[in-house]
Amino acid sequence: MPTSSLLLRMLQMLRLRRRRVCWTKNWAETRAAPLVTFHPLVKQQPSGLSERHPMCLVSGGDEKHGCREDWLAYCDLHEIKSQFTSYRSNRFNNIFENAVAILAHKDDSLHFLQNCINHSNLKLQSICSDLQDQKLLSIIAATSLFSTFVSTPYWKLMNSHVNYGEFPNYVKAMEAAVKRWLTDQFEIDTLFTEEPLFGQDFAPHPDVTLSFWNSDMCQKNLTTTAFKAICTKSLEALQRQLTDFLPGGVYGGDVPEHVQKLLKTCPLTNLTGERLFGDLDYSMIKRRTASTFLHSTVNMWKHNKTSTFLSTKSPTARRKLIDSAKKNGKKT
Repeated sequence: MPTSSLLLRMLQMLRLRRRRVCWTKNWAETRAAPLVTFHPLVKQQPSGLSERHPMCLVSGGDEKHGCREDWLAYCDLHEIKSQFTSYRSNRFNNIFENAVAILAHKDDSLHFLQNCINHSNLKLQSICSDLQDQKLLSIIAATSLFSTFVSTPYWKLMNSHVNYGEFPNYVKAMEAAVKRWLTDQFEIDTLFTEEPLFGQDFAPHPDVTLSFWNSDMCQKNLTTTAFKAICTKSLEALQRQLTDFLPGGVYGGDVPEHVQKLLKTCPLTNLTGERLFGDLDYSMIKRRTASTFLHSTVNMWKHNKTSTFLSTKSPTARRKLIDSAKKNGKKT
């Protein structure tokens, strides 16, 4: 039987794992960033290398099995800039960005793990083994492709000065591109030569991915298959979460000029508040068995100051609004 301290540690590990899974599922219901839905799709790849490897080398990662300080010293000695993204910052796009970082650092990481670690463990040994597996790296390359041409430019778009009125055009372009990539005639090589998906302001930087794609390590058929699998599920998520901005949606048509003027003061950065993620984490801990709908409701109630709004209404009007919300909430 495990000791009480060991049992508590096991429960904590399970709790953190469940929190990550619940967090991705919850926020996937919002429309601010479909990348959250793309995130768990990528985590299903064999061995989870795109998550496990960076976790051992970044702040906020695996402090027990990791070797961040050794890695930083190695990078400093060899004048290398580590490209791994910390899990304390962008909490859903990092799995895509770290796929690019794995390819960028695969040779350095392998040399580092084989020659510069004197406290190796099974986790580091498994990472070292994975970095020599062509199949795994070819699947990582598919994630890297998606990061280079979709998720990273999209994240930059979401944090730019582009306003709500301009957003539908970018969503339509993304849907059209992903549909084109899923056709039988599409070839990965064309990704590196076609026009940027979101325009020159958000142009990708494909050097790392292109270098691996042209290397002997890449099994191109496997990378292509994995890339199309990611695109298939991503298209489903995009059409579900951003349906209002697609043709036929509420905001899918042409935006009137007077509305465009009003929306100039509404940048897309309003959609991606990090504070919401922190509150959601807290809600997951306090209400472990709650539904996604309840978590979303509590979060919106808190940040929209709904209680303050209701306090300005008469008791009759307040009851009417609450009953209407109960009846139509899930439908909305």
